[in-house]
Amino acid sequence: MGEYVPNVSNGVDTYSVREPIGVCPFNFPAMIPLWMFPVAVTCGNTFVLKPSEKDPGASVMLAELAMEAGLT
Repeated sequence: MGEYVPNVSNGVDTYSVREPIGVCPFNFPAMIPLWMFPVAVTCGNTFVLKPSEKDPGASVMLAELAMEAGLT
């Protein structure tokens, strides 16, 4: 994923590489996604939230709020 533009200038090529920014640890299951979500969406990125298998409660609540706000 990304883009390659040859010959932008004399002998200069440009590359852009799209990579995930990071992974949210489970020790803050609501706070860290709420820090990252507005930035990701504002920049036009996809935001993927994978709930914990042991306690998905916070992620489920965030998904319900996103649906209520019309973001899904």
